[in-house]
Amino acid sequence: MRARQFAVMFIFCAITACGCMLGPKSLQHSRLNYNRAVQTTSREELLLNLVRMRYHESEEFLGVSSITGQYTYKADLAGKGLWHARSEGSGVLGAQSKPTIVYSPEQATP
Repeated sequence: MRARQFAVMFIFCAITACGCMLGPKSLQHSRLNYNRAVQTTSREELLLNLVRMRYHESEEFLGVSSITGQYTYKADLAGKGLWHARSEGSGVLGAQSKPTIVYSPEQATP
């Protein structure tokens, strides 16, 4: 019985320690996605301003001056009853991204 409890605690600690590796991997995935999003919205903004110029309206440009990403990782493990085949348990592992995007108005050069 002690060996099973030790094995469960060891696995839980190993999974929790792997959370340190999630940081660099999240940067690899999110950096390119943010870059693509900024590039796509910049192109859409340019097309919108070309249409505005066509109809003699003033063009407006907003530049993305900074993007700050904050990542939250959460791991929960719950158990109930004795550690045997009929015990109940659950686990949750999740990640959440909270980006902060700062826009700055840009003036078109005449």
